[in-house]
Amino acid sequence: MMQIGPEVDVFTDDNTSFHVAVDAIVAESTIDDHGRWIVSVDVADAFRQVYAGAYAEISSWVLCYEPPTLTGDPPAHAISPPEKQTVDKQVAFAEARHNLIARLLDGHQLDQAVGLVPETIAGYRQYARLAGADVMRAGRDLGALANQMAGAGRIAEAVGGQQAAVDVYRAFTPGEVDRLVYEVAFAEARHNLIARLLDGHQLDQAVGLVPETIAGYRQYARLAGADVMRAGRDLGALANQMAGAGRIAEAVGGQQAAVDVYRAFTPGEVDRLVYEVAFAEARHNLIARLLDGHQLDQAVGLVPETIAGYRQYARLAGADVMRAGRDLGALANQMAGAGRIAEAVGGQQAAVDVYRAFTPGEVDRLVYEVAFAEARHNLIARLLDGHQLDQAVGLVPETIAGYRQYARLAGADVMRAGRDLGALANQMAGAGRTVEAEAAQQAADEVRHNHH
Repeated sequence: MMQIGPEVDVFTDDNTSFHVAVDAIVAESTIDDHGRWIVSVDVADAFRQVYAGAYAEISSWVLCYEPPTLTGDPPAHAISPPEKQTVDKQVAFAEARHNLIARLLDGHQLDQAVGLVPETIAGYRQYARLAGADVMRAGRDLGALANQMAGAGRIAEAVGGQQAAVDVYRAFTPGEVDRLVYEVAFAEARHNLIARLLDGHQLDQAVGLVPETIAGYRQYARLAGADVMRAGRDLGALANQMAGAGRIAEAVGGQQAAVDVYRAFTPGEVDRLVYEVAFAEARHNLIARLLDGHQLDQAVGLVPETIAGYRQYARLAGADVMRAGRDLGALANQMAGAGRIAEAVGGQQAAVDVYRAFTPGEVDRLVYEVAFAEARHNLIARLLDGHQLDQAVGLVPETIAGYRQYARLAGADVMRAGRDLGALANQMAGAGRTVEAEAAQQAADEVRHNHH
């Protein structure tokens, strides 16, 4: 193996000379059966003189060999068939340019790196069209290039790289062995192209890709062995991106697809905990998207099963009950804001119930006590909204006791407890319940006094 020293700086040498030298390397080299890149001494030396630094940068995968003098025909095992040589050389050359882009970015040589992007993309496209090409590899490499360009703030180049990834996947028909990997890669490639287009304020183009991206995720999720949780997360992320861009119909479509793929899935026991909360929150997020689109009836129709989903999750061993309680409280607030008091009461009652059934560890005690007290307080407010005065009043004593218990804990926000108790006193006074109002106000005064 020839030892090529870094006599020329890879970041400062002339790019034109580099490309001339690389063209010579590609034209007069072969790949042997062991994947080694074989070049003649003369060509390697010419390349060394022009751009030796490139060898230093890519020496981890390019080996320059001086081939032995051969008489007659070379042995059959020494050189790959011409077609394989072409394929191997094409991907090696594309990845060499790609790796050079990465090294230039490491060296803060952005303009030089960006200058190499068009021909690198073209190289990957050309490789992917060859018989025997590893199209999945080309797609991954193009996606990585797009991410590098996005990270460098070069959105046009990021879009170009990601579009090329989508194109090479679209032109490819995988075998059954590769089908699972292909379907998720193709769906996520389109999704990433949407993200890049949004970065570049190309909203119409991004939105145009949404239907086929959703369809791609649905198709993947139906396959045996699919990571349905991954598909659901990706669809939820797509819905959030569309909502952030003000495209409510597309946001609803993405979130509905997330709900559908979760609904069709039966998790194993290992995945049960993650699945139950993901499915409940997917329905909850669909409610939010429907409310954004003024589709109140459809949103309200999902509330009972969403509440049931949170309850089911909270009963599981290892569940994050505080998360379930917060989510249920948020759902109750959304329903109250939409004027749906019965559903607001239902959501808040569920929050109270999951807190009541939970015994926190000492680490979570402080957060739990105030969350439970405020959950009961919020249920009182929702019941008052629904003119259910007796039920609201019935919760007052335990709510006051909960605030007192919280205020006695080390580290408690006593001023918060005092404010909450004062608000409760005002609510009771407004409802004409003087006794309960006085009790709440007395508790507020006492916790503040004890604090001082």
